[in-house]
Amino acid sequence: MYIYFYIKKILITTILLFNTLQVIAQDLHFSQYYNAPIYVNPASVGVFNGDYRFVANYRSQWNSVPVPYTTFSGSIDTKLLGQKLKNDVLGLGFILNYDKAGDAELSLFQIGLSLAYTKQLNQYHFFTVGFNYTASQRSFDFSNLTFDSQYNGDIFDESLSTRENFDQTSYFYSDFSAGINYHFTQKEKKGGGYSYGDVGIGIFHLNHPRQNFLEDNIKLPLKLMLSTNIFININPQFDIVVRGIGMLQNEYQEGLIGLGSKLHFSRQRSNERALGIYAYYRVNDALIPSIEIDYKAWRLGLSYDINISNFNVATNNRGGLEASLNYVITTVKPLEEQKNCPIF
Repeated sequence: MYIYFYIKKILITTILLFNTLQVIAQDLHFSQYYNAPIYVNPASVGVFNGDYRFVANYRSQWNSVPVPYTTFSGSIDTKLLGQKLKNDVLGLGFILNYDKAGDAELSLFQIGLSLAYTKQLNQYHFFTVGFNYTASQRSFDFSNLTFDSQYNGDIFDESLSTRENFDQTSYFYSDFSAGINYHFTQKEKKGGGYSYGDVGIGIFHLNHPRQNFLEDNIKLPLKLMLSTNIFININPQFDIVVRGIGMLQNEYQEGLIGLGSKLHFSRQRSNERALGIYAYYRVNDALIPSIEIDYKAWRLGLSYDINISNFNVATNNRGGLEASLNYVITTVKPLEEQKNCPIF
């Protein structure tokens, strides 16, 4: 009953939060945020069952309009100093993000380093604090753009001067972020089933990096991301899954919440097999069906955004295809090195 008290509190908090959020602006994001853990929260580094985790995410959005968005993210994280820290964990992670959109091919390229420390509060509860540094570059290509000065009065003539003078077409900036995460798990039941979940808060752009191609000193405002990922075990073969994320950046807000179920065909270590089916709603923007397949150390996630916003006039309800792939390596340790820890 102890674990269900925490689950109930988290569910109530999640529902109240996402009832207040509305989508106002497009930003680099993933519908399968739970399969892009380091991107969502630096405190997710090292919080997984295994020794090395490899994650890849791909999103292609709005291909039905002339200016689609393409986003890729890849990350690697691992655990350090396991024996010296006893039941605590030091996590180290690397992340790479790439995003390109529009006729001008406005792009963002990022390489980041994350460090997180997980403190075991007791046998089933863990608290993590994490930090991230990201080196970023934004750029665009104006060769595909057209300007009024290139119309000669009758037709468009690309040989005419654009009469535009760009100070720069790319710039570099450093970005810092931090986060906290609470992980809980339940004592394993007979047959291998147990409830578990994460609730985290990520705070991005702590240094307010400069964001413009001109000489104006425009600063990137703080971005807050609250995420939940909860598995409620019904029996050894079946879980109910509750997920949600809320993002806030000045007046721009976005909220996503969803439910689903996960069917376990095998919980045997190194031979896990499961199928997850989920449905999500991004407030005032999209309905998102999703499927997830677990096979041994691999996890494949597929989802599709069905656009229901006012933009569906141009998209005909077609939003974005998204795919994620996770691979976890678990090294075999000598018996004396094993730790009595449910998730690490």
